[in-house]
Amino acid sequence: MEVTSRHITPLNPGGSSVMPVAYLNDQGKEEDPILIMKLSKNQQLDMDLVAKKGTGKTHAKWSPVATCQMRKEPTVWIDDKINNDLSIEKKKEFVGTCPRNVYKFNEMRNAVEIEDADKCILCIECVRFA
Repeated sequence: MEVTSRHITPLNPGGSSVMPVAYLNDQGKEEDPILIMKLSKNQQLDMDLVAKKGTGKTHAKWSPVATCQMRKEPTVWIDDKINNDLSIEKKKEFVGTCPRNVYKFNEMRNAVEIEDADKCILCIECVRFA
């Protein structure tokens, strides 16, 4: 059985109690409740929940921010002009413009290739050169 936030019931239904919030999606339908835990056969859960109000000045757990990092995922491709129109020296110079070594020069094919697109920091040095 999946125990979710919908299973939380107040001890005194008539009194003032704190209940989990039900969120609505863009279509106005209620979203799935938050999963607390999964119980196996013949298991049961008995717990008392206490809700406390606090501020981020008191403790970081009440701070309205999270420790996450977001960045744009780069889409890196090599235009055919780079491999067809440039000389070998210019291709090597193009590879050298990238400070994060996203590109490499393939000696066998005499062509510029993408080594690791995830290293790209969107500095646009390669676009300026091209």
